[in-house]
Amino acid sequence: MKGIGVLILVLVLGLAALFLFTDNYQQQQIDQLSETQVELEVGVEHLDQEVKRIDTEVVTVRNSLAGVQTELGDLEDKMKNETAQSEQQQEAITAELEKLKGTLEKSAQDQQALKNHISSLEETLKLAQQERIEMVTQHLELKRELQDLAQTQSLLKQALERIEPPPIDPRK
Repeated sequence: MKGIGVLILVLVLGLAALFLFTDNYQQQQIDQLSETQVELEVGVEHLDQEVKRIDTEVVTVRNSLAGVQTELGDLEDKMKNETAQSEQQQEAITAELEKLKGTLEKSAQDQQALKNHISSLEETLKLAQQERIEMVTQHLELKRELQDLAQTQSLLKQALERIEPPPIDPRK
């Protein structure tokens, strides 16, 4: 009989120890969950601030993009006008060069003066061509910047869509 009493006592002590251990373990889990909840609340606040900052940046990028688009349109118009003028100048210079070359063949006396004039016209033509190349380069750079801004706007919009919570259904 004493063996059964000792066995029961050992079982009761074992159950009490198991109960105390389980209770302590559950309290640790509750504490960890509370800490996690606090961390999540801080994270949500941080995300709210980040969303506001990104919203501000999106507005700024949109305004910058509108300004660049306007500037690009103005630059394209200016480039078209200057390109047309440059082409007209090139045609006029080419025609004059041809005329002067014919005159040069006819007049040996004016040959040196005509060579100087031709050289000047050729230099003017080179400058006009160089200006045209520079304008095309500027145009391409602005287009690239516009594409970069559009890509940045798209990335910001995607980031904002990932961060913003889904809209609340007023029917719920």
